[in-house]
Amino acid sequence: MEKKEKYKAAVVSKLFAGTETPFTKQVIDHPLPHKFKTPQIPSYSGVGDPIEHLKNYRIHLTLHAIPDEIASRAFLTTLSGNTREWFRSLAPNSVATFEDLARIFLTHFLGSRERKKPSRYLLTLHQREGESLKEFMIRFNTEKLKVENPTDGVIFSAVYNGISPDEPVARKIARKQPNTLQELLDKVEEFINEKETLKAMRSAQKTPKKLEEKKRKDLPRFDTPKHFKKKFSNHNFTPLNANISKVLMEIKKDPEYRRPLGAPQNQNSDRYYEFH
Repeated sequence: MEKKEKYKAAVVSKLFAGTETPFTKQVIDHPLPHKFKTPQIPSYSGVGDPIEHLKNYRIHLTLHAIPDEIASRAFLTTLSGNTREWFRSLAPNSVATFEDLARIFLTHFLGSRERKKPSRYLLTLHQREGESLKEFMIRFNTEKLKVENPTDGVIFSAVYNGISPDEPVARKIARKQPNTLQELLDKVEEFINEKETLKAMRSAQKTPKKLEEKKRKDLPRFDTPKHFKKKFSNHNFTPLNANISKVLMEIKKDPEYRRPLGAPQNQNSDRYYEFH
């Protein structure tokens, strides 16, 4: 019985030790600022670049002017999974400042850091067949983020050689070569904007034409030769070169016409007929 109680006491002591904080008394006793909010940044689980996580956290600290002691205590809220277990394993009184915590954090998780590619990697990027200049530049800028501190000279060469020779802007650049990276990027951006503007203008011009064509298609067609022939197949038309007297006589014979009411009695009645 006594051994069992000693075992329980040992387990409780171990669990209690696991809840001990690694901070010094000065850090623990520092009052929490009024209306303090926990950092709203993605949590770190041990996978990914710990340096990027620290950078994001420092931005939050600077933006909200969080004291060093609170920054140390709040750092736990940005950790998840195994990283929280690591935090709880830190020795008591081992963290007096946030710099202490940051150094311990990087030392432990530096192996998870995402390795950057060498700057020469950018020289392997080329505009693909069927890929627009805009799409190429978006892909280039995305890949550039994966490179370790590329110089302006490397970026200049990569963009200059990466653009397809079939691109109209390539001929412009060849005729008047830019001297700096910024000049080159300005030329590329200007050309992309021109293409986007022209594309929008062509689209705006085509839209009314398409609507007009659609309206014409939707209207009933009564002017086709087949329809015209069917509609008037039983009619005997007076020749266009017939004498006017003959035309009037034909009209007089037509049962759909009659002499209008109130027509002068002393006039030629053959000239007055109306439809009924």
